[in-house]
Amino acid sequence: MALPSPEHLGRLVAPGKWLWFKRDLSNYYHQLALPQWLCRFFGLPRLTRAECLAHGLDPARPCPVLLSVPMGWLHAPGLAQLAHEWVLLPVIPPSRYIQESGAAHIGSWRAAIYIDDLGVVVPEHEVDAGVGADLQRRVDACYEAHSLGVKTAKNIDLTSSPMELIGTELRNTATGVLVLPSVKSIGKVVGRSLEFLQAPPAVGLDVARALERLLGSWAWVLLLHRPAFSFLFAAYHFHQHALSRGAAAVTVWPSVRRELVSLLAVLPLLAANWARPFHELIFASDACPSGGAVVAALHEAPWFVPPASLPWVVSRRRSWSRVEHINVLELRMALDVLHLAGRRQRGSRVFVWMDSQVALGVVRKGRSSSAALNAVARHLAVAGFLTDCLLMAAYVPTEANPADGPSRASANTSDTFRQDFLAAVSAAFGGPSRSSSP
Repeated sequence: MALPSPEHLGRLVAPGKWLWFKRDLSNYYHQLALPQWLCRFFGLPRLTRAECLAHGLDPARPCPVLLSVPMGWLHAPGLAQLAHEWVLLPVIPPSRYIQESGAAHIGSWRAAIYIDDLGVVVPEHEVDAGVGADLQRRVDACYEAHSLGVKTAKNIDLTSSPMELIGTELRNTATGVLVLPSVKSIGKVVGRSLEFLQAPPAVGLDVARALERLLGSWAWVLLLHRPAFSFLFAAYHFHQHALSRGAAAVTVWPSVRRELVSLLAVLPLLAANWARPFHELIFASDACPSGGAVVAALHEAPWFVPPASLPWVVSRRRSWSRVEHINVLELRMALDVLHLAGRRQRGSRVFVWMDSQVALGVVRKGRSSSAALNAVARHLAVAGFLTDCLLMAAYVPTEANPADGPSRASANTSDTFRQDFLAAVSAAFGGPSRSSSP
């Protein structure tokens, strides 16, 4: 079961003005009837004879059963999601789901079905053509055909005004559609964070439960900007520590306090823009124990083009001043990509090919359980905030990575690469070039 999340909303590429509408099913679980053969597995507590007589029930059958889907059942969310998708299938095929859109440009309407909620976004040109109003009418007809009631107080008809959807707020601006944490989500993370920071020392299990709720609230908000997950490292370790302490009193680590305060500081920056363009360059990076390199090429659709078919140019070569694990070095080259891209074109989506599965996983997840890798991931997050760039990575085998050769050639950057550069300058200007010692 694939549910839409703030991450899916945040990575859409959809310039221009958009409109949207929303539907919220009323008491949805209790509108889903269980088949008779399944009801016997959902018996309720036995009634006494007096209770049966008081309610006009047969005392010979004192064990009532639940006839609708129980909310606490493990499989209830999955069944409810599938049922909602099936009801709307004549109008909304799976190809229109937001979670199936990826990071490609979308120019037509999309939908987000989340258990009992439905949100549909429609571009302005389709609204002008009557598509938005027709979708809204057909959705309402599907609900009516299956006798599903909706919460009229929460329904939002087609509008361009800000609208809340799965914990985010969609808002039209002069620069495009912004996806922000909803006011409710912000209030929850701020309130729980301050409550946790101000709480006195308590029993380990109680602290762990409070931190678990807090981290769950933050996780939903951070899905809008995954790199910010790197701000949470000590918090996860402290959660395990508090659990292990059991009934003993624990005090929140200073590192956990610093992480929560840092998250509160960057909360206003956690936003996504559907109109954020792709960088005019695409990149490939690689590292080896002696050095690393970044290469770049011009292309408009990087995810459809094999790296070998592009005219790559070396953008940066470097050697290392200290010994680090190769995965850390690979991630440092991704950081170089973000620095190079941000200087050339701020506010863009930066695409990079990488041949390290570990570094690629850190870029995609936004964090790592390794302290060394997470430290670099935090630098990636800060660089993203400063340049307003979003790093997007894909895997390429080492033998096909255009940065592999240049990275190995950078073993003696202060000698070989510098001499090549000076020779090129000399050839271009027709004479020997002057150089100072390294």
